[in-house]
Amino acid sequence: MACGGLKSAEKKIDNRLLNRHHSVRVTDFAMEIANYSRQLFLKNGRTIEMSIGVHTGPVISGVIGDLKPQFTLIGETVDMANRICAYSRGCQVAVSKDTHHFLELYTNNYQFEKRDYVTK
Repeated sequence: MACGGLKSAEKKIDNRLLNRHHSVRVTDFAMEIANYSRQLFLKNGRTIEMSIGVHTGPVISGVIGDLKPQFTLIGETVDMANRICAYSRGCQVAVSKDTHHFLELYTNNYQFEKRDYVTK
């Protein structure tokens, strides 16, 4: 899982990236992963297929656990991203309606294929 737009992490990002909306940055990252995975081959000659889903919304972040503390993100946004990921086709990036809105608002670098909606 990857997340863009966490305010505490934004301080460490290159300024040229900060000028772009976090939905665009995360989708660009997802596209790079999908494109790179097409170049990887397993020993049997097959390519690696992965599901990638992107959703935009608020999350709660924090460290949980006493014995093995782990940083985590929780909330409906994470759940929706997981559902969209399960809905995506191999080596394609599926985006939610909310993410689609920001991508159309801030960039025109993507081609979209309309599919059925994933429900909450």
